[in-house]
Amino acid sequence: MSAILKINNFLSAFIDALKSLFYIRLWTPFFIFFILSLAFAYIILNPYSGFWTGFVTALGTSGIFGGGEAFTHYPQHLFLSPSVHSRINLILSVILDSLLTGAAFAIFAGFFGGEKVKFAEGVRKAFSKYHWLVLANIIVYAILIFVQWLLPEIFIDMLIGNPRRVFAFIVALKLFMFLALSPFVYIIPYIILHNENLFSAILKSIKFFFRNFFSTFFAIFITQLIVLPLSLGLDYSSWVADKFSPETIAVILYLEVFVTMIASLLLTAMLTRFFIEYNE
Repeated sequence: MSAILKINNFLSAFIDALKSLFYIRLWTPFFIFFILSLAFAYIILNPYSGFWTGFVTALGTSGIFGGGEAFTHYPQHLFLSPSVHSRINLILSVILDSLLTGAAFAIFAGFFGGEKVKFAEGVRKAFSKYHWLVLANIIVYAILIFVQWLLPEIFIDMLIGNPRRVFAFIVALKLFMFLALSPFVYIIPYIILHNENLFSAILKSIKFFFRNFFSTFFAIFITQLIVLPLSLGLDYSSWVADKFSPETIAVILYLEVFVTMIASLLLTAMLTRFFIEYNE
């Protein structure tokens, strides 16, 4: 396929993804995860405002969720809340979003194929492959977490004492993570839409990515780019608090949860379109 044709197909898929925003029924899997993520963001940011106090403070002060005793003090708990929330989101992603994402691919495959696949039908289809979906997410997240840990360890010596270099590295790392994710994004559609087992889906996803590098990488790049400024704001929460106020961190976290929902919907739409079109 020529470069011009690939660009045209990419633009067409992006436009179709934007159009899909106006079909409310396509939002269901993403909206469910949004509500749960938003609820956890609220209780983490307000640990003493409800019946969840004991539960949230136990999570926030644990080393596993990136907190510590500072989580129980203002405004430190606001600085730590994004880290605690991201780790809870990771668990939710493995346990619940595996199922919801599988359902979303089934729904979008029907949408682009002229079929109306209901949410319950998509969930049933995804649930039959739930074990593969969970394992796929565990493997992919493990790889991404390892890469995210390894690269700073490699470059730590050249970063110490240079804030500008640290900032540039953080931005570059986030962009590199888009690339690291790219070979694995077709695992779920292969499992859900082609009934592949996990190991076959991983191999086929990697091959499919390299055959369609431009379309896949830029679909991820464009959709995740809208989340990037908010993600950076949370990484520099102490700077945000000094520049504005500690409560600004809460606003950014809520916005990130919302924008992530939009980005996820657009990305799923584009990946499904590429998957169906290039597998014909």
